[in-house]
Amino acid sequence: MENTSELRTASSRPLSISFLAIVALALLASACGSFDVDYSFGEDGSGVAHVETLDLDLTDVTTIEVSDAWDVDIEVASGETAKVEITIDDNFLDYIDVTVTGETLRIALTRGNLDTKVGFGATVLVPEVAALTVNDASRVSVAGQSTSLATVSVSDAAAISVANLDLGKDIMFELDVSDASRATLKGKATAAAIAASDASDVDLAGLELATVAIDVSDASSLIVLARGEVTGTAADASNVEVRGGATVDVVTKDSSSVSEN
Repeated sequence: MENTSELRTASSRPLSISFLAIVALALLASACGSFDVDYSFGEDGSGVAHVETLDLDLTDVTTIEVSDAWDVDIEVASGETAKVEITIDDNFLDYIDVTVTGETLRIALTRGNLDTKVGFGATVLVPEVAALTVNDASRVSVAGQSTSLATVSVSDAAAISVANLDLGKDIMFELDVSDASRATLKGKATAAAIAASDASDVDLAGLELATVAIDVSDASSLIVLARGEVTGTAADASNVEVRGGATVDVVTKDSSSVSEN
């Protein structure tokens, strides 16, 4: 009987300690609100930045599509060998979706809403680019002389900046910015069609144009620099500012405004 009693005492001791430990932790959690457990292993708090040059055939690429919150720097350099270099959180290598199909380079993820402090970045070197599509809160900057970039589409809270657009007289430039996105372009072109909607912001104060057709709506704003004529509509409390001395024939609706400077 004594041995049995000793065994019971010995087995009950760790249960008592565990119970007291649980109570203590519960009291601590109640005092602190919640436990902040850090499972990360990189200095940035999310992972380690991984840099890699991708093995892609970019010979025929003239169109680039960017989505899923990528941050992309595009360098247009005639005569240079095209390449793509990515910088990403090494925890998410399996989610990278960068492919070439025909003339189109797509930079995306296999799934969205990935939480990382490193982010998803890419540097793209191409001899020319004719069309750009930027979606899903992505940010794209274009450096170098862009002599072929005729079509740009920006949506879903994305942003684009083009440093030196240089289009010939026979190329119509088309820009469509929607869903609270932003676009800033500099350079020169002859004719342009500009659409801005859904509280988007378009700054073309550094882009010298001749004739421009505009369609601005949904509380969006547009600054345009033109020497010839600006035509179109501004609706839904949107604001248009025309610089450069162009003739202005813009119909305003729903408390929108057009100013000339």
